[in-house]
Amino acid sequence: MRKILLMIFISVLFFSCRDEYKSFKEKYNYELLHKLLIIGRKSIMEEFKNKKYSHFIELKYSDTDIGVIFRIKKMGKERGCISFIRGVSSLEEAVRTAAINAAFFDSRFEPLEEEELNYLEVEAGIIGKFKEIKNKKNFKIGIDSLLLNDPLNRTFLQGKIAMEDKLSKTEFLNTLCKKAGLKEGSYKNENIKIFKAYTVYLKEKF
Repeated sequence: MRKILLMIFISVLFFSCRDEYKSFKEKYNYELLHKLLIIGRKSIMEEFKNKKYSHFIELKYSDTDIGVIFRIKKMGKERGCISFIRGVSSLEEAVRTAAINAAFFDSRFEPLEEEELNYLEVEAGIIGKFKEIKNKKNFKIGIDSLLLNDPLNRTFLQGKIAMEDKLSKTEFLNTLCKKAGLKEGSYKNENIKIFKAYTVYLKEKF
């Protein structure tokens, strides 16, 4: 009887999670993501024209659990990516800000040049509410982004990276640790907390 009840509980949990993700995708759907990409592209073009900003733009945060990602790739390679992982009250404003920052103020890259535009793809992502996972492999590759919290820092890694680099769950967790400046396997430590959040994406040519 105990075994049957456990199987029923697991089945209910599975379908509940699946329905949650389905609802998330329906709310943050293709039409919305397409609209956000239009805003992102327009913001970058306006910045080329007006040169309004000279440094990274900070976003005014709220108490919401929603975040955004804006990513730029050139011929398949990273060219800029900025995330505001929570506290976004306006998706449009957050994407506009993230797009300008990704194009011109991502410290890992030189500012974008107009001559590059024909070679670019842009991607918008929306991040849901983070939930702590006690079993640190209790997440889905390509669906869940991860957040690592330890006493010294907080590090985010978007779920799509796992699919693009064909990472296993262990490899994805270790990549997160490496990004946080930690040793491989550090995610197993009790003082390190891992959170997951649904994330949806749309990629288009610039």
